[in-house]
Amino acid sequence: GKNEIDAEGEKTKKITEKLLREFPDKKWVIDAGSLQVMEKEWIPKDAILTPNKKEYEMLFGNMDPKEAAKKYNCIIVIKGPKTLIYSKDKNIIVDGGNAGLTKGGSGDVEAGLTVGLLAKNEPLVSAGAASFFVKRTADYLMKKVGTCYNSDDLVNTIPSVMKKNMKPSIFNLSFFKNLR
Repeated sequence: GKNEIDAEGEKTKKITEKLLREFPDKKWVIDAGSLQVMEKEWIPKDAILTPNKKEYEMLFGNMDPKEAAKKYNCIIVIKGPKTLIYSKDKNIIVDGGNAGLTKGGSGDVEAGLTVGLLAKNEPLVSAGAASFFVKRTADYLMKKVGTCYNSDDLVNTIPSVMKKNMKPSIFNLSFFKNLR
């Protein structure tokens, strides 16, 4: 659990706490290392959290993601063949993608794209659009090279896939399927 963190984890925990407490009104995408060491009480309003299964359990135990998003007023992205994105009052689902996305680095690409989109959009839409574009890019690469692509290929291909799939409606929640 959290109480078994090493010196590096301790440093990450201190930095994470300092930043989240000092700048609660900034826009946040919280991923990987910070999720592994942070406390639920530090989650800023409307922050986007992108945990894997283990990170989710470290932070929220067995709490239902829908409940966690409501209680902590944040967006929780549960990546998978169907990515489930929860917020305090609306939940969406994004289909697509393939096994190539399970490789190291693809989550970092999605987190980075989410940050970029968050600069100009609402958190739930930013998380949904980032997932949509990463999955569409993965599907495009799958047709070209199978699952033999890496995060660099994703990064280099996302712009053209975004251009092809860009509709103003993607930055509107009605674009996404509702998750009940």
